[in-house]
Amino acid sequence: PTPIAPDVETSADPDDGYGWGDNRQLSPATGFPALTVPAGFTTDGLPVGLEFL
Repeated sequence: PTPIAPDVETSADPDDGYGWGDNRQLSPATGFPALTVPAGFTTDGLPVGLEFL
C-alpha cells in the first residue's frame, strides 16, 4: 500500500500544532463522509481520536 499523506510527528505539547495528528486523509481518499471524535489520551498524554466512516 502507498500512504496518501506523509506521517505526522506527534507531541504531548498542544501548542506545537501537531499534537492532534492529522486524521483528515481517509475520508477524502475514499469519498465517504466521516465524523471524527476525541477518544481520550494515551498513557503518555497524547490525544487519541476515532473516525467513523
